[in-house]
Amino acid sequence: MVACKPMRWSWELTDEQRGGLPSRQFVRYGLMRLQHGNNLTGFTYGGMPRGLASVEEILARFPELTPSA
Repeated sequence: MVACKPMRWSWELTDEQRGGLPSRQFVRYGLMRLQHGNNLTGFTYGGMPRGLASVEEILARFPELTPSA
């Protein structure tokens, strides 16, 4: 359920406002900033399956999100 809000939000934003991220990366980025859902690979919204970018894909672009040990 937490992933649904950033998904809806991403549809209202332009590519520039999302920082050039496609929706699936934008949602994963938001979840990682909340330190939530790292094991989530997808979810259902509006009866449709929605995929998410992998954690590794986002870490490659935003290494500052790497959790501290």
